[in-house]
Amino acid sequence: MGVYIGYIEKKGYEPTIFFNFKPIAEVRGSQIIVLSPADQEELLPESEKRNINFAFSWNDPDDRQQMDTMFTEKSLAVFEFTLADLQPNIKTNGERNQTGYRVQAIELIEAGKIRRIDTAGVYYAVRKDELVSNFTNDAIVEFDTPCILSGDKVCVELDGFWAGPYEVGYRDYTSSFYIKPQIKENKYTVSGYNRSDMMLQELTSTDGYWGAPENRWAVLVPKKDAISHQMDVITEEALLESFRDSLQNSMASDGKVKLDDIPALLKRYEDSVLAGSILTDDVRRDRLNRLVDILTSEADVDDTLGTIADFICDLLVKYQDSPNVEEWLQALLEKHPDLIEQLKESQTISERIAQMEQGLTDLQQKRADLEREIAEKKAEADEIDRAAIEAKKTELLKMDAEYTKLCDQLEASKKAMGIVGSIADLQKKQSEYQHEVDYLESHKSHLERDTSGLELQFQQLISRPHEKMVGIAFDGFMASKMLHAAAEWEAEEAAHQYEDLVAKVNDVPATEKTPEELIDYLCSTIQTVRPTYNRNTIVNIAICLTQGFLTVFSGEPGCGKTSICNIFGEVLGLNKIAEYVDGSEVSADNLKRYIPVSVERGWTSKRDFVGYYNPLTKTFDKSNRRVYDALHQLDSEKKDGICKLPFIILLDEANLSPMEYYWSDFMNVCDDLGPQSKVNLGEDYVFGIPETLHFLATINNDHTTETLSPRLIDRAWIVSLPQQYNTTISEEEIPAEKIEIIAWTSLREAFIPKKEECVLSAEVQRVYDAVVTKLKEKRFTVSPRIDKAIKRYWASASKRFEMDDTKTDAETVALDYAVAQRILPKITGNGEAFGKWLDELKSLCSSHGLNMSAKILKDIIDRGNQQMKYYQFFC
Repeated sequence: MGVYIGYIEKKGYEPTIFFNFKPIAEVRGSQIIVLSPADQEELLPESEKRNINFAFSWNDPDDRQQMDTMFTEKSLAVFEFTLADLQPNIKTNGERNQTGYRVQAIELIEAGKIRRIDTAGVYYAVRKDELVSNFTNDAIVEFDTPCILSGDKVCVELDGFWAGPYEVGYRDYTSSFYIKPQIKENKYTVSGYNRSDMMLQELTSTDGYWGAPENRWAVLVPKKDAISHQMDVITEEALLESFRDSLQNSMASDGKVKLDDIPALLKRYEDSVLAGSILTDDVRRDRLNRLVDILTSEADVDDTLGTIADFICDLLVKYQDSPNVEEWLQALLEKHPDLIEQLKESQTISERIAQMEQGLTDLQQKRADLEREIAEKKAEADEIDRAAIEAKKTELLKMDAEYTKLCDQLEASKKAMGIVGSIADLQKKQSEYQHEVDYLESHKSHLERDTSGLELQFQQLISRPHEKMVGIAFDGFMASKMLHAAAEWEAEEAAHQYEDLVAKVNDVPATEKTPEELIDYLCSTIQTVRPTYNRNTIVNIAICLTQGFLTVFSGEPGCGKTSICNIFGEVLGLNKIAEYVDGSEVSADNLKRYIPVSVERGWTSKRDFVGYYNPLTKTFDKSNRRVYDALHQLDSEKKDGICKLPFIILLDEANLSPMEYYWSDFMNVCDDLGPQSKVNLGEDYVFGIPETLHFLATINNDHTTETLSPRLIDRAWIVSLPQQYNTTISEEEIPAEKIEIIAWTSLREAFIPKKEECVLSAEVQRVYDAVVTKLKEKRFTVSPRIDKAIKRYWASASKRFEMDDTKTDAETVALDYAVAQRILPKITGNGEAFGKWLDELKSLCSSHGLNMSAKILKDIIDRGNQQMKYYQFFC
């Protein structure tokens, strides 16, 4: 029985897809023997195409999934068979198919006869130029090698070395294949084979017709007795930095190594890149030798000496009173009694001593000069003080005399006027005030009579024939009174209607769920129409929607921005409330708590979005009645202390007009949605904004739309939806019986953490600080508003997320989403230097597992390189 390597030919159209296997080489031990055309003919004598059909059931989704997992067009596979294991491939008319043989693929896969090539000790070769990422820096390394599937194993080409094998993974988000070398986790080492221990084989084949391109695959087979070993890939910078850290984080206490904390000492050993247990003896020895070379090289001598000197000085100062330090110094002087004198004779030290002695002489001379100058100034100051005191004394005596004189004059005036004069003046003023009061009382009576007359006149007019009403309509005073009264009556009626509506909505039964129950419900329901949306994608949208007053969905047309907003409105039950309220009294539209608003070009203020107060009619002219009614209803709910159900308003195509114009009154609410949050629509139309109201917005990025202002970006979550979702949108609808009305309290409990929980873990804080520090290089500051939002988001997401498809932990994934959606949208710049900085930021994100952020930065760089070095988040 032979073990053959062949490639897959994928033929046909959905759903009738055929997979054929064409053998091109045989595996014999550690050798790959390429099959000649004659060998292929001898192996498959009855097959014109020299291939074998891998038959399976088209109608069985499990079989189809297994075939798609194992094979793709031009992928390699191993098939272990003899000619006797093959069945004739006969057409329905009895003739033999050009593919002369067939086998039941699923059975043979389960039996281990058909399998991946690594099971035969053969690995795909990934060349240096096929790497998309930095192999020794990035946590997730993408590559462009064709014909490889998730689950295959590859070796990566380094200088004189093949690293691996590594298992291949697939990222849905980027539609790319990747490996995780875990170089940092392995103390900057990789395992693999020397180039001389691997046999590199290039397999080729053509499709058999004239002009067909030649297919090529590079594979590797370890030679007999080849042994995998460890290769050091640490840079000099990382090695020196690790050495400095080991000096600064000494386990010493009072001049002694702390042996009482053995676990901590062992952990230090495990973590060390100089002596970690994961390192081989050769790597440890090589790193120590490299470190010696670095420390003794002229290029690094200043920095190295500074580091060591600082370390020694810190220890001497820190433990200056320790007997151990004193004994060490005494022993040093006893062993080298002439050390101090020898040091003095050193040219550097003697020059330093001479400089210090000269400096001391200069200081002594300056001191004498200053003391003399001080004495002179003191004498001058004493003289000035004496003169000033005398002048002040003379001035005070003069002022005292004037005061006595004025007091005598005042007493004399009092005696001359007498108390009688004062009483007469008071009586006169009282009489004047009484006359004024009488006049006002008389005027009041006249006004009351005039008012009564007007009321009587009005009653007479309205009781006369209809033609008299024309006079009233053109009477300015009467018209104003009528409009004002009508407006008040309408306002009171509207208030009563909204109160009734609020009461009815409050009686609607809402579902309370635990956080896990809510997440399971959201994921299972949304995935019926968005099967490619994983848990993290759905939970991310839910957190942004719940925590943020404004969440913006960005992406190319057709990627599903508007539809996912509609889906969330539906799964939260916001359009289902009318089923529980008597429709005869309340409009079904007024009961919906999800309102889509199509933004139009040319909107400049809230007049276009909601409406405006008309001073002529004394009423509010609504440009969007549903939005106005929603704000009025929410105001009533807030006054009654009701926060039962969420309310969502969608701004579809929001950047057709500048958002900071027509949505400006809501901008400040983004900062702190709380008890004092209000929006003023004009006159007395001031509505309170409860915590249940949230806005969603969809934007397109093209020349027909407006850019978002930095002020708006600083306040919103920017969620990017990849274009790939466009091809996987399900046409199914969510069954009505699956939809539940979700209580706001459940969303709040699941996605809004307590204030004391909003603290990043130590490792995540370190990564976050590194990103913030890098941003400061180009003056991209993280405002307190964004910092607070990121920590709040992370506190919730780190608990609700799961590891992503690259096996990155949930805490890192949560920070990745936060950085990608709250920091990266601020990025804009131009020039080669900015492009280089972006590449450094991408490398930083990738090396710390911020995979989504690294992908976004890569897209920014690629677009910028095509746009004359102009880089921006929004394309």
